[in-house]
Amino acid sequence: MVNILMAKKSIIIILMLIAVIVSISGCITTKTASNGTFGEKTVSINNITIVNNVNASTYEYNGTNYYYIDGFLKNNNKYDAFNLKMKATVYDANNNVLGVNDTPYLSPKVIPAGGESEFYFEFSDPNNQTVRYDLQLISVKAEA
Repeated sequence: MVNILMAKKSIIIILMLIAVIVSISGCITTKTASNGTFGEKTVSINNITIVNNVNASTYEYNGTNYYYIDGFLKNNNKYDAFNLKMKATVYDANNNVLGVNDTPYLSPKVIPAGGESEFYFEFSDPNNQTVRYDLQLISVKAEA
């Protein structure tokens, strides 16, 4: 009878120790962000805007002519924008596509929430035929 009581007390003590260990170990946690999204972040490409001060021009280097597009993006999301994808297309006077570039230089690469980032595209333009360009935002992510 004494052995049964000792066994019951031992089991209760072991269960209590397990409960204490689990409660302080972090195994049972809730990760709720202040906005109720359980830590999920989202950004919208519609909240990234091309600021109206885009420059486009030409230059010559070592006998080769280049066309470039330089401007700024504004992140109007409440989270930082990662992995922004954008594309520039350049055209001649007859509306023929002269080139497409989907690898812009971005500085900074991660656009802070409410912040700006500079973008830069460059094209080889040997005959100075480029007369217009088109910029397109393709995608963006909230986390790396």
